[in-house]
Amino acid sequence: MKGEVPRDLNVASSRKMMEMIWLLRNNVKQTEEVLKHERALLQKYSWRDISSLNETLTPSATKDLPMIALCQTLGMNPLNLNPQLFSKEVLLKHKNSI
Repeated sequence: MKGEVPRDLNVASSRKMMEMIWLLRNNVKQTEEVLKHERALLQKYSWRDISSLNETLTPSATKDLPMIALCQTLGMNPLNLNPQLFSKEVLLKHKNSI
């Protein structure tokens, strides 16, 4: 589904929308523990620090195709962060400073 949601959804669409939101909510809750290092990294630094780090990264250097696709998905990367920022190499480099 792309674009705006109509104001008056029919019953079937409403149910499907609620199912998708519930699934998204559950998936986010399940990844909470998995993404603790990523969250700690982002919480530790100010926007200026992350922006500076982001500028030093090369977009073509990452080979993580799912992360590249996620970062390119409309609305999923409003800060326009480089997919390499979420790579294991960058996270491990900064893990000791967290």
